[in-house]
Amino acid sequence: TMRAYKNYHVFRLQQHLDRLFRSAEAIRLKIEYPVEAIEKAIVETLAANGLDDAGYVRLTISQGTGAPVPDPTTCEEPTLLIVVKPFVPYPEVLYQNGASAIVSNIRRNAQSPIPRLKSLNYLENILARFQSRDVGAQESIFLDTDGYVAEGSMSNIFFVKSGELYTPSTECPILPGITREVALEVASKAGISIREGQWTLKQLLAADEAFLTNSLMELMPLTR
Repeated sequence: TMRAYKNYHVFRLQQHLDRLFRSAEAIRLKIEYPVEAIEKAIVETLAANGLDDAGYVRLTISQGTGAPVPDPTTCEEPTLLIVVKPFVPYPEVLYQNGASAIVSNIRRNAQSPIPRLKSLNYLENILARFQSRDVGAQESIFLDTDGYVAEGSMSNIFFVKSGELYTPSTECPILPGITREVALEVASKAGISIREGQWTLKQLLAADEAFLTNSLMELMPLTR
């Protein structure tokens, strides 16, 4: 899922596609489309829908048509689907006052490769979102099976303590978010001390401030 800005500019498109190809390789999905052709198709789809200012872009590649069994070798060729629509921003009040989150009782498997892949294996995230919505919160935070903070159901997590920026490292069971990468680049250029590692819920709760990142929300304060 990506965000397009003025003149069909998809933010960090190359990084999104690089991650897509890495994830596909990990699940043995052979993408037979050149990167350049995918980039061109995304821009053409945005243009065909008149989204030259602010667009939502979702690119999905599956193994394609095959037998209804858990065996992708029955699939003949990959299917590529591009969906675009006007981008609807998050409510401004969330940026002004901050979002709230709960801690899910679902744990990220620290030994599994799945959390690190951008895939449609999304059921845990959906269940965690139900949990947050049940209590009126915007996000649900996963801990891993060792008890360390991992990520949100749809975001990466950062927190600040004594002027230093903390975030779970990519060694943790998290999706390496594109906006996460941007936030780290910006902080580094600003001379902010960055600490990537394993952090406890106690450390997060003791933070001076915290925020969430993803491609659609960009950067949102987390206040409760």
